[in-house]
Amino acid sequence: MQFARYFYLDKRKHYLLIFAVFLLLVGSCKKEQPTSPDTPESTEPILLVVNSLGETLSLIYLDDGKVDNDILTFGLWTNHIVVNSGGDTAYVVNSGDNNIQVVNLASLTDVCTIDVGIGNNPWHIAVADTLGFVTNFLTATVSVINLNECCVIDTISVGIAPEGILVHRDKVYVVNTGYSYGTYAQGTVSVIDITTRQVEATINVPTNPQEIASDPAGNLHVVCTGDYTSGAAGKIAVIDTDTRCIIDTVVLGGSPCGVVFTPGGIAYVVGYWGGLMSYKWTDRTILHNADSSVIDRDGFMSIVIDTTAGNLYICDFEQDCILSISLSDESIKETYEVGDGPVSIALRR
Repeated sequence: MQFARYFYLDKRKHYLLIFAVFLLLVGSCKKEQPTSPDTPESTEPILLVVNSLGETLSLIYLDDGKVDNDILTFGLWTNHIVVNSGGDTAYVVNSGDNNIQVVNLASLTDVCTIDVGIGNNPWHIAVADTLGFVTNFLTATVSVINLNECCVIDTISVGIAPEGILVHRDKVYVVNTGYSYGTYAQGTVSVIDITTRQVEATINVPTNPQEIASDPAGNLHVVCTGDYTSGAAGKIAVIDTDTRCIIDTVVLGGSPCGVVFTPGGIAYVVGYWGGLMSYKWTDRTILHNADSSVIDRDGFMSIVIDTTAGNLYICDFEQDCILSISLSDESIKETYEVGDGPVSIALRR
């Protein structure tokens, strides 16, 4: 699987553009769903893991550490998963099949499949009440979805090759990588008003922004992975939402691709290269960069934080596992074996 994993390392960008014609021809195929051995209780804390190469779901039951692998089949190039605020529904982005798969977590069955249009290559989804906002990598757009009706109701033009997306207060923030045929244009963040569904502003950021998250103080942290070919260092651009200006840039190196925040002031960042890094989100002091990482290991793709249990959970794409990291001493507490190629993880507590 090393050849497939190498292509995923570059987030499939070059691969997707080479096969853009194929995307225009491919259709969605219904797959047989494996039988689920268990369905999670509504109050039970669980981790939901998207295995992109296996195109399946893994569940990790945090109370007892049990893992159920490959219990639900997803579509082609499954890329992202989020859980709604009620904890009863998951939304899964199938990039190659150009759809969003809606899953009932009580029964582990499909509710519906939402087609965003052939050739769009949806990347990530953010949910705001009854609306879903989906970035479309190949068409530089965001699809707006009515989640109750399972249909697209609007399309918003943004920057080149959008990936990460965040709903924060009454705005939607979209990070546009600028990727095109092996090169990167100016990285940007599009600011969309939820009510009018219009782009209000565009903010320039460093090379290849892929993710975005808000810290407890309300500032935005844009995860800029850098240029894989030129070796441009990975950075975090911190944006004040009032002024819409970058107030600081944290140069970590490596290829950062996800960030989470502790209430105590630490931001943890994962990178495919660079392992687990950290800095203070309060004053942006670097604690561990790519050369002095907390965990020096390649293949990290996604991270979530569980402040209740005091743990970080990290997708290790190369080793097909989820790492549980203690916030108290930053050590590995548990390793959960999951399906093939875990890329995205969501916590339901």
